[in-house]
Amino acid sequence: MPEFLPRPDLYVVARVLEVLSRQPGRMRKTPLQMASAVNYTIFSRYLALLQQRGLVRVSTDADGTDWVELTPKGSEARRYLTEGMQRVLEHNP
Repeated sequence: MPEFLPRPDLYVVARVLEVLSRQPGRMRKTPLQMASAVNYTIFSRYLALLQQRGLVRVSTDADGTDWVELTPKGSEARRYLTEGMQRVLEHNP
């Protein structure tokens, strides 16, 4: 685990992966950060973690624009996190 995120917030991880899953392809970093509702410094740390774990792929095109896309492993992680949170948080009186 990277020392800059000793205990990552799984809600933030799920939110970033969820935003990417709604896109038909790749997404620029700043719109992804804004849609994820996390400040840019924290977002950058989470993005590095997600990239290190193989959940997202970051690429840079010829004009220097960074693009982020969900990997198949990231798609599976998003589904797992979303379903798990729904089970834990559902109301069963």
